[in-house]
Amino acid sequence: MPDDWFAQWKERWQTTKWTAKEITGYNQWRWKFGAASYWEEVKGRPRRWWQKLQDECPGAQHIVLCNAAVLAAWKVAAYSRSRKPYNFLLNWTTQCWAHITTRPVSLFLAWFSHSTFLHCGMNMYLLGAVGPALAHLVDGPEVLTTYALSGLCGSLAMLAYQAKYAPKSYCMGASACVLGTWAAYATLKPNAQLKLFGSNITLTAQQYFILFFAADIAWCLAGVGRIAWPAHVAGALAGYVWAQCRLKGVAEEKRKRWIKARKLRAQQSVDKWRQKKAAWKAWWGG
Repeated sequence: MPDDWFAQWKERWQTTKWTAKEITGYNQWRWKFGAASYWEEVKGRPRRWWQKLQDECPGAQHIVLCNAAVLAAWKVAAYSRSRKPYNFLLNWTTQCWAHITTRPVSLFLAWFSHSTFLHCGMNMYLLGAVGPALAHLVDGPEVLTTYALSGLCGSLAMLAYQAKYAPKSYCMGASACVLGTWAAYATLKPNAQLKLFGSNITLTAQQYFILFFAADIAWCLAGVGRIAWPAHVAGALAGYVWAQCRLKGVAEEKRKRWIKARKLRAQQSVDKWRQKKAAWKAWWGG
């Protein structure tokens, strides 16, 4: 083997253009200088995700920050020597049928509480993926209203389940809120193409929602795991009903306003061009 084999291989590696579409789903850039450009692109995704969430869906970034803060509090309380922080979070940021009469605010605070990074990260990622897309069809406050309404219906459904089957169990998470928002978007724009979790498998929003909803119903009937599947199902149904009753009309009104504003801008451009044309004719004739 020649001595300069490694140097030749390194030079060929750095000068070869590798298409990153098969790796990340992006076709806007190319992997020009080995792994460096790839990791720079990967590191830039959270920043772009946050900027898109902040610009297109105002208010959602506060939800993400609250969820992250409560998750950090859970992790700190888990390693605390005293049980008071853990008991405080357990009593006020989780939903329990046995304590709902003395702490009814926990019915809403449970939406911001997650016990694991995976649970919180997945919910917030889905919110960042679907929230701006739904805000593009309706207004930002409507997205937050859908989020809260789905969470409320999910909490009430889980409360009824706890009252009958597990009165001393605890429930937390924003999955019902996120699934309701996702159901609303799939109802308004069912044929939108989505690539979730960085995969190259492209399905429509309606197909993704049907798969998740079918899995929720199956797991709910089978009683698999310590997961609040009744809340997921109720939140998704609430988002679907709310989209049918309210958001479809809001989206249509927003579309009409956009068409009217576009026609107005076009008419203003035509009027401005006619004025310039008339002024040019007057100058040329004079």
